[in-house]
Amino acid sequence: MRIFILFILLSYIPNMVFAQIKDVQRVTWHGIDFTHAKLIGSTVTDFTNVNDIVDTQFEGLNMLLLKEKKKYNFEKAIEKTVSYDISKAIELNKKVSKDSLVTLSVNKLTELDLSSIVSQYKTGSNEIGMLFVVENMRKADAHIGLYYVFFEENTGTILYKYYIDSKVTGGFGFRNWWASGFYSAINVIRQNYPNLGLK
Repeated sequence: MRIFILFILLSYIPNMVFAQIKDVQRVTWHGIDFTHAKLIGSTVTDFTNVNDIVDTQFEGLNMLLLKEKKKYNFEKAIEKTVSYDISKAIELNKKVSKDSLVTLSVNKLTELDLSSIVSQYKTGSNEIGMLFVVENMRKADAHIGLYYVFFEENTGTILYKYYIDSKVTGGFGFRNWWASGFYSAINVIRQNYPNLGLK
């Protein structure tokens, strides 16, 4: 009997979460989190200026998606009104360790990693936030591994996460080259959103 009740509860919880996201008309975009990201490649040939990447480029990527939101169009992708608050992402990304950022080994984020990262974005409001949590940026095969996350702003609790291995299609300079990968990720969301149970 206890097992049966537990099964019902576990089946019911995802539906509650989906309904919570589906019912809201407005969400807040909190930006791109690079705090646990790894740049997969070499400091000699692939990522030659780590100081600039942490001090300037991570913020530049976040600002680009904000300034060019008609191109990086979340509202079109999820059919909701999107407000923007990337201040916490910019603050946290400045603290990324430069010494361990670049590596040749592909990393994987754990559930505990994700929960810890997203919890830092709680605002105390009763609204829903969304975020890109970058796992890795791989120069050799030109991909960004990231999680697209919906979360409760008042608790920082993850409501839904969706992993995307996004293709980087090119561009001039660090910011524009990697920005093409985030553009691809938004297109993946737009194409798949109707099938995620959130619409």
